[in-house]
Amino acid sequence: MLSPNHRVKFEARKRKRLRFNGACDACRDRKTRCDGRRPICVACENRGLGPCCRYTRQQGHRQLRVSTTYEEGAAQGPYSTDGVAPASTFASASASAPASASASASASSSRPKSRSRCDSSDSPRHASVSTWESPTKESDGLATLTSYDDNSTYGSSSTVAFFRRILSGDDALRKAVRLERAEDSQPRRPSVSEPKGDIMMLPRRRNADQFVSCYWQFIHPIFPILHKPTFLEQYYQFWSTESGSKDDGSFKSDREQAVFLSVLNLVCALGCQFSDLVRDAQKTSVAYDFYERSRQSFDHDWLDSADASLVQLLLLSGVYLQSTQHANRCWNSIGLAIRISQILGLHDETHKSNMSQLQRETRRRIWHTCVSLDRLLSMTFGRPTMVHEPNNVPLPLNMDDEHLRVDGEGSQPRNTQSYLGLFVFSCKLMEILRDVLHFVTTCEPSADRSSAEVASTLRSKLLVQALEINRRLDQFSEALPRCLILEEADLSGSSASSNEERLQKQVLGCRFLLTRLLLLRPLLLATTSVAGNESAPISSAETLDDGVIRQCCQLCISTAYRLIDAIHSNLGTLYRSSGWHTVYFTFSSAIVLLASLKSDVVMIQASEPEFHTHWIRCLAILDHHKTRIPSATHASRLLTTVQHRMFKQGYHAGQQVTPQGVRITPASHLDTADVPNLDESIPFPVDDNIQDYFGTNLTNLDWLEFFQSEN
Repeated sequence: MLSPNHRVKFEARKRKRLRFNGACDACRDRKTRCDGRRPICVACENRGLGPCCRYTRQQGHRQLRVSTTYEEGAAQGPYSTDGVAPASTFASASASAPASASASASASSSRPKSRSRCDSSDSPRHASVSTWESPTKESDGLATLTSYDDNSTYGSSSTVAFFRRILSGDDALRKAVRLERAEDSQPRRPSVSEPKGDIMMLPRRRNADQFVSCYWQFIHPIFPILHKPTFLEQYYQFWSTESGSKDDGSFKSDREQAVFLSVLNLVCALGCQFSDLVRDAQKTSVAYDFYERSRQSFDHDWLDSADASLVQLLLLSGVYLQSTQHANRCWNSIGLAIRISQILGLHDETHKSNMSQLQRETRRRIWHTCVSLDRLLSMTFGRPTMVHEPNNVPLPLNMDDEHLRVDGEGSQPRNTQSYLGLFVFSCKLMEILRDVLHFVTTCEPSADRSSAEVASTLRSKLLVQALEINRRLDQFSEALPRCLILEEADLSGSSASSNEERLQKQVLGCRFLLTRLLLLRPLLLATTSVAGNESAPISSAETLDDGVIRQCCQLCISTAYRLIDAIHSNLGTLYRSSGWHTVYFTFSSAIVLLASLKSDVVMIQASEPEFHTHWIRCLAILDHHKTRIPSATHASRLLTTVQHRMFKQGYHAGQQVTPQGVRITPASHLDTADVPNLDESIPFPVDDNIQDYFGTNLTNLDWLEFFQSEN
């Protein structure tokens, strides 16, 4: 029951809402009075028709106004930016439309209706949401590493599983690998931000312009989810409406406007991470606040909707969530996007001959983005793909958005390179990645197999299939146009390529190297299994297979070196793989270096200058990203822990490290007395549980949920 004070406030608000056309659909149809309360009006609640209470009819035009006080602008989070006063960072909008609702997509679909009946003024919103909030025991969006008590499934292609396999047989390392989950120094963000009344904060126009510009420059060439001219037309119309224009025909319905506002906030969430308006230390929190407002903007039931704009919204969410701690959200967002795409028939063009060029190419881009993200996330999590069969939808045209036409067929101007080349060739690479994932899943040797079984697997399955797929990777590399080839000048940082070309080279090149690394990893791991098995028969005669296996392992290690070089030489530019993917690539390469030390086939020594140089570069890359990517801090600390246990520093205290590096001896060659006391050298406890080593949480649990790295 409402108290008298609450009842007075409620009735006052009720009378005010009747001044505008804000009735729900059910009351409109019955032609009865409606108070416009959301998500369920009083009339529908009293009739027991809560699930039928929806707001989908077009309402009065939304008016925007500029925030004039610091409190109003800062209510949504800390947005201090370089050169931008906090009070001028945001504008606010009257939220009479569905965009004002604070319920997120995930919360609205999972929260019981009985909770939705409670007015927000009577019960804390966070209390109802937290009950249904997913547990924090999960990895970041790229599944770089997981929390120590994460019970999620991570298959053989994931970094988590490979890391576990490397160290599973070393008793000394089993005491070093558990890192207790560090408590975040900052308070945990609520899963759904509480909006301030009916006000929804938006970025100031000048800030929004740059965030959107950064999105087109850094995200759109990689994932062309939106059609640029169409989005910008709505974007400019949106701001012109704020300026006082009476033209309110840019949105056909409140739902369409809510989708646009949600997409706009996601575009800003992605773009602000590349903007110099926001300090590096604040980019994560600013992006997260944009993401939260995106969730608030669209309060319709996701499971009842099926249109291309919703697929675009889900894909943008998935791309953003790769940079966060929310691995499950990332995985589920892409999965739902694929399901809705199949409802719309994006996976089949058999009977779609009457579409315009713009409609056809937009559908192709959306579907191929779904498939690409499906396979990238499947790789990082080690889980099955949703799209099992080869992708038979034709590739999008290698053409910029501006040249697509509604009537007729447009074309890319001659002697002009399209920025979509990266995406088109990346889609081809994803088809090879699909076969790599199948190979890794079905042919990776188990740790409990005997040496004879391992040798048989290497010769009959691993070797033959690895060589075949590697041949396809070579053919793919040879077919690349020059503007997409990662050359030695690009690895050394002396390339004369334009920024746009550099971005395409770096992203596609790193994806290619990671695919090859994933392909050859099982062979390297198999040699460590043989090396650790004392009962394995020793033969003085080397077979042809042994020689080929050695070359494959050497290629795996050199690929890791090359990937590290490609990342390290471009740390000073934004025209490269995103920071969250960079951390994942670096950690994947680092554990390959660790695996090489345990192999008797390649005979790598940590004292070798090349090994030492690339190991130091891995740590330097992670250190570079510590200020904005929490997983980098945890990854660096974990690798340092492994280094302390696997290697012995061969110099005395006070001795300077030479450029060639110090003598580092594998831990398997150490006497027990030589093993360092980790309790003195590492500022966190360790124990005997090897599984918890790889369960180290590389991410701030309020930030990363990805590969579930998560680019």
